[in-house]
Amino acid sequence: MTGRVLGGCRCDPAVATIVATVGSVTLYRTKSRRFFSEDAHCELRLLTDDEAAAWIREHCDEDTLERAFDSSPLVHLTVDLPAWLVRRMDRQRGRKSRRAVIQAALEKFYQI
Repeated sequence: MTGRVLGGCRCDPAVATIVATVGSVTLYRTKSRRFFSEDAHCELRLLTDDEAAAWIREHCDEDTLERAFDSSPLVHLTVDLPAWLVRRMDRQRGRKSRRAVIQAALEKFYQI
């Protein structure tokens, strides 16, 4: 499913950051730090910060809550990667940005 605009916010699971998945519901955070959920039927629902925090508290741990509401600035890194690896990443990343793919890979590697 492609994203939709809900309450003036572009809710697109393909480009948003996954906060957590519990059962058939996934909670996302957009670049503008708005939260939305997607269920097994691909229904999107925009959440307030309070609703998102309550959902995280009910289903996840405190680390997830802290990461979801982290407003620390991003740190710019320059990384040289082999061309073959970038081509492979580009073929498999779909609509996700390179940054999102690399961040997800690092989070998985560090089990965050």
